[in-house]
Amino acid sequence: MKHSEKSTKYEHFNAVYAGSYAAVLRWTSGRVPADLAEELTQQTFMQYWQWLLAANTPLQKRGRVLFHLMLGSLCMALVAGCRPQMVLFAVLALPILWPRYITEKRLCTRQGAGECAAFLLPVVLVAAGLMWYNAARLGSPFDFGANYNLTGNDMTQRGFNAVRIGPAVFTSLFELPSWQGVFPFLRETDVQTNAVIRTISEKFTGGMLAATPYLWVLALPLLPAFRRCLHHRRAVAGIVYGGIAAMVVMTVVDCEMAGVLYRYLMDYSLVLLVGAALCWFCAEGALSRRTAVGDATATAALSALRVVMAAAVAYTAVYRFCTLFAMEPWLQGMNPSLYYTVSRLVQFWM
Repeated sequence: MKHSEKSTKYEHFNAVYAGSYAAVLRWTSGRVPADLAEELTQQTFMQYWQWLLAANTPLQKRGRVLFHLMLGSLCMALVAGCRPQMVLFAVLALPILWPRYITEKRLCTRQGAGECAAFLLPVVLVAAGLMWYNAARLGSPFDFGANYNLTGNDMTQRGFNAVRIGPAVFTSLFELPSWQGVFPFLRETDVQTNAVIRTISEKFTGGMLAATPYLWVLALPLLPAFRRCLHHRRAVAGIVYGGIAAMVVMTVVDCEMAGVLYRYLMDYSLVLLVGAALCWFCAEGALSRRTAVGDATATAALSALRVVMAAAVAYTAVYRFCTLFAMEPWLQGMNPSLYYTVSRLVQFWM
């Protein structure tokens, strides 16, 4: 087997493993799956999961490759019907499928062209149906009806205002959690802004990056040595960089289109978790190879990395457990029996 083939398989194995790992972590990084944002996130996960499986399935099983490609594209197209801005994440199909279809030039073959058609067919069919429905209902194929929701947020008059971006980016990504000494230990905070315009917002318990230490590994590409290691796996690097870029773009788009909303963190949390998992595995793989040749520094660093990763996951699980009881719709009022039972069990010393 050629080295390039080994490298490609290694990348796909890491990607598939990262997808399953991020799916488990996903349940500790969000609220109960009872709202629309959660359902959209799960469908987005299915989209990437199917594309990863398609990239990892042997070419001899072409039927399975076609199935995974079509199902992933179908999930992506259906998400667009409810949250059009999330189509942005379809760009991440490029690093996932690039090695097989571009690097290995399979796209230039008859089989590759057929697989490309299978990838695009669900998108075309769903897009045609949605555009017809939009035109029949609202007079424009590109009007999804979000501006006509019967809510307190008049989206028809929002427009674009740059003063929303700064507070939205800070609150959504970098604001530190506010802890307190009594159950549920987390304190909700309001979005702080000096803008004279009305700011549509929800209460937060910390920004996505600041409150999730597991994601801090995304800063490792700032180190030249890690960046070189990451760039040896271009598909992985594309997912990591694409996820970070999508996070920034989605934060700006969401704040301009709807407001600074905590539930909209779900839009990009999955992509960030997959990118972070890939960075953890890339760092562990690099240190493991150096440990195998007797590098004492790498051995110590590998042990420290595993401890830090376990601590990050544990902290994230505890933090997200607290958000279940600290954030609206407030279990204290909806289910006081559950709230106070858990409070007594957790806060047993009071």
